[in-house]
Amino acid sequence: MTHQKAGTPTIEPGPKEKRERQLMRRLKWAIIAIIVQAASFGIITAVIAFKPERVVVVDRNTGEVIGEYQTTAFRGNQELIAGAKRFAQYHLSFNSATVYDDFAMALNMMSEKLRKERIAYLKESNLARDIKSTNSISNLEFNEKETRIVEVKGPYAKVELAGDVAIGDRNTVSSEILVNRNKVAFRMLVDIEMVAISSVNTSGIKVVDYYEFK
Repeated sequence: MTHQKAGTPTIEPGPKEKRERQLMRRLKWAIIAIIVQAASFGIITAVIAFKPERVVVVDRNTGEVIGEYQTTAFRGNQELIAGAKRFAQYHLSFNSATVYDDFAMALNMMSEKLRKERIAYLKESNLARDIKSTNSISNLEFNEKETRIVEVKGPYAKVELAGDVAIGDRNTVSSEILVNRNKVAFRMLVDIEMVAISSVNTSGIKVVDYYEFK
């Protein structure tokens, strides 16, 4: 007669235990998924936090897009030249209809020290009032061959601009073309500090000094 060895009885889990084990497995996978998602979100958040924000700047008078800029202080060569040109357009304005606004825009682009000096000069010379009374209109025509970056040192740069200030009588303007105009040559060196863009200074540059040559 053959005797069978008694083995360890196998206990099959009941419906409740099976359900609990399935729930535990799902819970573990859910926890892993949450951890992965949290890590991914953290990486994305870090990238967004450290990625420089870009701003599209539009000239409020013409509606023309001036450029797309980073809010960081660094500016490329083309941005520096564009900013210097914009300053010159306002600073050398002979537009009788907009001279006060133009001079205000130029002042907003200056450092505090330079702004105070310029305001003192404008008060003493009555330049804006004199231009206002001339009924004139002007436009800057830049000589691109003589417009250049002279140097860049850290956040500072020097930009040389050259060209002509075309000045005409507003009464003779036809289709925004200056008629009977006079041209006055100009050349100037603009000392620039790169700054973050603000609602006041949308060019991202601060003019710390400038030199006009005859």
